[in-house]
Amino acid sequence: MKARRIGVALLIVTLLTLAISPRSVTLRARSNSITYASSVWIHRTPAVSPLPLKNHKMAYDSTRNVTILFGGDDGTQLVSDTWEWDGEIWTLRTPPARPVARYFHAMAYDSTRNVVVLFGGRTSAINDPILGDTWEWDGTTWTERTPLTSPPARWIHAMAYDSARGVVVLFGGSGNCGGACDDTWEWDGTTWTQRTPSTSPPFRWGHSMAYDSMRGVTILFGGRNFTDLGDTWEWDGIIWVQRFPSSGPSDLDTASLVYDDARGVSILFGGYRDGQGYVADTWEWNGTLWTNTTSVTSPTPRDSMDMAYDSAREVCVMFGGYDGSIRLADTWEYTLLDSSGYLPILLVPFGPLPGEELQHSIYRYP
Repeated sequence: MKARRIGVALLIVTLLTLAISPRSVTLRARSNSITYASSVWIHRTPAVSPLPLKNHKMAYDSTRNVTILFGGDDGTQLVSDTWEWDGEIWTLRTPPARPVARYFHAMAYDSTRNVVVLFGGRTSAINDPILGDTWEWDGTTWTERTPLTSPPARWIHAMAYDSARGVVVLFGGSGNCGGACDDTWEWDGTTWTQRTPSTSPPFRWGHSMAYDSMRGVTILFGGRNFTDLGDTWEWDGIIWVQRFPSSGPSDLDTASLVYDDARGVSILFGGYRDGQGYVADTWEWNGTLWTNTTSVTSPTPRDSMDMAYDSAREVCVMFGGYDGSIRLADTWEYTLLDSSGYLPILLVPFGPLPGEELQHSIYRYP
């Protein structure tokens, strides 16, 4: 049996090496696999990038395998640019129509209808109207939707797409809802519906949301309601439930949260904390516990960046933000590193040996 295993392993490694690249390749099986030692941030340096931005928004299009970035504040003006990141290059798209320039809007990708949904935000001056419009991006065209009922206009809110129920979930923000909002809305592609659960998170703005597809709940963390918040809530489509983990991030606003569906954890990065300023902490939420996974190599402290999870490459993509002095234009990706310094890139296309479950072929990141 040992000789058979060695022979099969050598054959698979040879085939994978020929098929993929001359990089070193290793076969892994659960029974004797190398354990993941840590998660790491990798700084990407494409030749072309969006301008330095803060308060832009991002969402991952899982049909076209690109991360979409729209809007934001470049320090001189608000922008209405649409960018796409494919893992190698940023490409500026030039659709014939697009939403007006804005910041502090919210976006989520509807994987059932294959569109990015955008709602609200604010135009430039503090006295300019707050926005309450709904737009959708299909990879070619921005289309404004005009439902009969919409949430009150707002900014600094958050959204996430509930793939089990096929709705975009919106909560909170600041705007035409009496100042600070504590309402829950859902968009099904045709209609916005206000939900009225018996319990909701307190009003807030600058919070973060992501949808946990394994557990079927939308996660909400932190934000601000005159002071920073550090609470964790979950929405299952019927009720909001506050979670009380034994430890976790301190009070935080304007951080970013995404869900890693390969590992079943939500990833939180950055933000602003009263009394401390801009932070560069990375945390992971598994539904029970928050774990601090901050690494030595990490993006610099910042808030008002955004992130999206690239499910095809199994990486969290982050762009831009504000560090208290300047707007940033850097691209980072967060992924797993095992104890030997390898990163997973693809599933092994062969069945497991008896008693084993094959995991990943891996290669050393250059």
